[in-house]
Amino acid sequence: MGQMIPIPFILWLSFAVFDFGNIDQLFAFFGIAGIILSFIKSKHSVLISLISFILMNLAIASRLMYVSIEALNYPAFTIPFLIFIISQIILITLKIINRQKTPSNQPY
Repeated sequence: MGQMIPIPFILWLSFAVFDFGNIDQLFAFFGIAGIILSFIKSKHSVLISLISFILMNLAIASRLMYVSIEALNYPAFTIPFLIFIISQIILITLKIINRQKTPSNQPY
C-alpha cells in the first residue's frame, strides 16, 4: 500500500519528461506545463487557471491508470489530493468572482 508515492510526484514529472519514447513523457510534460501556467499572470487568468488545472490533473490521471485504486486508498495520498482539488476549485472560483467585481476597462 502506498508504493507509488515514496518519492514526490514532482520528481516523477521531472524525470519522465526526459524518458523519450514513453507515453508518460507526454503526460509529464502536460503536468509541468500546468505547473508553469499556474505562475503566469495574464489578462485571461480564469482561462489560464482552468487549463493549468486540467493539465495537472492529466498527469495525475495518467499515473492512476497504472495503479489500482486500492493501492492509493490511504490518507497520505487521498488527503493531499483532495486538498489540491478543493484548493484549485476555490482559486478558480475566487478568480471568477474577482473578475466580475472589477469594472471593465472599455471606453464608454
